[in-house]
Amino acid sequence: MICNPKYGLFAFLTLPYFLLYEVLGVFMELLGICFVAAGAMMSVVKWEVFFAYFGLMLLIQTFTTLLSMLAFVESQRLFRLKYLAYLIGLSFVEFFFYRWILSIAKIQGTVDFLYKKKSHEKYVREKRT
Repeated sequence: MICNPKYGLFAFLTLPYFLLYEVLGVFMELLGICFVAAGAMMSVVKWEVFFAYFGLMLLIQTFTTLLSMLAFVESQRLFRLKYLAYLIGLSFVEFFFYRWILSIAKIQGTVDFLYKKKSHEKYVREKRT
């Protein structure tokens, strides 16, 4: 389907996005971490530049999270100001914890897919008394 004119914008925008960003992006991120670690071991990393890029990454991700949260809050009007401040605080923490959990899950899912491991856990509901 990718780049097939029969499927229109879906084939030229959506599918390439998912392939490049969602599927391959996590591996590029992992490769980048390996390069930085190797550079740190060889003492070729300029830490000022590293922390500048790290700060930029943090700000961009936080800004993206805040924009999506603002769009949701504006349309739904569900949250009080105190809870909204809590969510804004969590948007900074997301970069350090939740992002890595998602990355590990993406890598594990891709490895399982490549090894044709197609199983899932089935949850059994217990009868309430």
